[in-house]
Amino acid sequence: MTKFLILKEIHLLMQNFQNQFTKLTLSIFASLLLFSCSKDADLLSEYVINTDDARIENSLLINDSFFIEAGQSTIVMDVLNNDNFDADAEVRIIQTSEPLNGIVTINDDNTLTYKVNTESSSETNTTEETTTEETTPEETTPEETIPEETTPEETTPEETTPEETTPEETTPEETTPEETTPEETTQEEAVTDSFTYTTEETDEAGNVTTQEASVTVNIAQNNIATSGTNVYYVTTSGNGGNNGKSVSASWSLAHAFGSAKAGDIIYIKAGNYGSSKMTINKSGASGNTIKFIGYTNEPGDIIANQGSTFNYGDNADATKMPLLDSNNTGEGIIIAGAHVELHNFQVKDFSIGIKASGQNVTLNNVVVLDMGNQSTSGYDGFGIHFMNTSNSIIQNSYIENSTAESFKVYGGGNNRISYLEVRADNPINPTDYYLLLSNTSNNIVEDSRVERAPGLSHPGHGLICKWNSKNNTFRRCETKYTGVEMAFSDVTGNLFEDIRMIGQGRDHYQTNIDFRNGANNNTVRNIHITDVSYAFAFVDDNDGFTPSPDTDVPHAGYNNKIENVVVENASMLLRALPGTLIGGDINAFVRNNIFDNCTFTNYGVLANFYMRNEGNEFKNSSFKNGSVGIKINNGSPYRSDILNNVKFTNCTFENAPQ
Repeated sequence: MTKFLILKEIHLLMQNFQNQFTKLTLSIFASLLLFSCSKDADLLSEYVINTDDARIENSLLINDSFFIEAGQSTIVMDVLNNDNFDADAEVRIIQTSEPLNGIVTINDDNTLTYKVNTESSSETNTTEETTTEETTPEETTPEETIPEETTPEETTPEETTPEETTPEETTPEETTPEETTPEETTQEEAVTDSFTYTTEETDEAGNVTTQEASVTVNIAQNNIATSGTNVYYVTTSGNGGNNGKSVSASWSLAHAFGSAKAGDIIYIKAGNYGSSKMTINKSGASGNTIKFIGYTNEPGDIIANQGSTFNYGDNADATKMPLLDSNNTGEGIIIAGAHVELHNFQVKDFSIGIKASGQNVTLNNVVVLDMGNQSTSGYDGFGIHFMNTSNSIIQNSYIENSTAESFKVYGGGNNRISYLEVRADNPINPTDYYLLLSNTSNNIVEDSRVERAPGLSHPGHGLICKWNSKNNTFRRCETKYTGVEMAFSDVTGNLFEDIRMIGQGRDHYQTNIDFRNGANNNTVRNIHITDVSYAFAFVDDNDGFTPSPDTDVPHAGYNNKIENVVVENASMLLRALPGTLIGGDINAFVRNNIFDNCTFTNYGVLANFYMRNEGNEFKNSSFKNGSVGIKINNGSPYRSDILNNVKFTNCTFENAPQ
């Protein structure tokens, strides 16, 4: 089978190249089945296959173009992300060429890691600068102008003129940045690197096709703009009567949020900024965003890569990053404007930490702690909400102990959630929803992690698509002591892949993949599940939320694909249950769900059906060290016509009954 590579463009920038480099890799839901989840009642308070026998030549391929963000030296590139292959074909990247300014590694998951060679790329970009620096001390000696003219790269007179005519930078600091905005310098100083990669595709008949494509990496080398007409400073002692152009003449935080306009860069010094709500209604523009950037001592001294600078066990610390701290009530930060960025900021003890309703919002290294009442049970704490926002980003961020919903996207779509960590360890009022997508489409959640501490009173919903959530992707994520969930009949087309799920043991039911209330045509693949009570649940119940229109159909889940899943050490592999104790329908079906190329090892029961099942199939799968095969439960209060018609195709059983 031939393919046409549709190669995406991902635009990322790397600044502060000569400073500090750390590695960045652009690199679900347990539900209580036997009794109701009281918190759920308050939820809404809310991959062309060109079928052509002729090979498509390499010249038709569109080149990838990657840009790397500020402070980053490494990027994982999913170059096959938008390519289309036969579903049954095996595709792998077999080789790459060597780039000039970096090193490329082929990863096991068919992504590529590009690591910048800091020395070579710096030399490439700074030849003129280094030469100028060497001649600068001797500019008064006329002979020095001859080497500059004989060096091809130094023939441009502009390089020497500014240094001779601008003595010792005596002009005001603000004049230089006025002429060159950060966006302009980013583009002017970019270093371009490139390499090729070769793919090998093997179809079902064993035919092998290879193709080659090229990748361009643009590396910008840019200093942080710390002065200029669009640069302002905020400190805890600042006020609106100052001009904000320096730390000594800084603005207050409230004044900055009220005054910032497109293109402004607001540096916010570490400190406790109190409990007042901060709202920004103004908008930036594409390439001309409004940026709020926290720092400790000097702008640019906080860089978050592959996760937040805040770690579990840390406490909110106003000496490290700016902090808003309240008393578990009110709202922390409201971002109503578009094209707004917030970097390096802590929010603690509000009812809602951060709510973004503007488009093209970026949250980077934001820390949200203890939202809602931590001492009394209630659905009252919300960490970060993307409300009807699209094309927005949250990355390198951390949320802990939001009593109701830690992170939610409601409405909108095409958002990206990367390197987000969500945790809960409060035994009194634990988190209900950890990472929730509701009424939204085409979002990507990647390289993120949710963890529920042992012993919490609520099992929590880990990674979840609920109500009218379609075509979302979760990849390279991890759940610990909580699960993955898809709920309602309009939850369709979602993909969960390359996810590790860690359970607490066979006696703990909180970690599983849950298809609920009609969720259909979703795909889970390349999942590793360990130490669980049951790995898969198909459930019909009434969880207390009624969508409008009502898509809570009497159906557990149907037409879902489970591929390349590994389950190790489970009391049960599959459980199908009409939750009659919480409003489930005894007439509900579990139907046409396909398990393909899965591996099940060390389990008690293969499957336990408490509801009618039709067309469910295990294909090309292996079962090893299992105690019991299919169990059918005909007793009350469930139906007596449950059928054992589960199909096994090309499966193997070793020390395990069917």
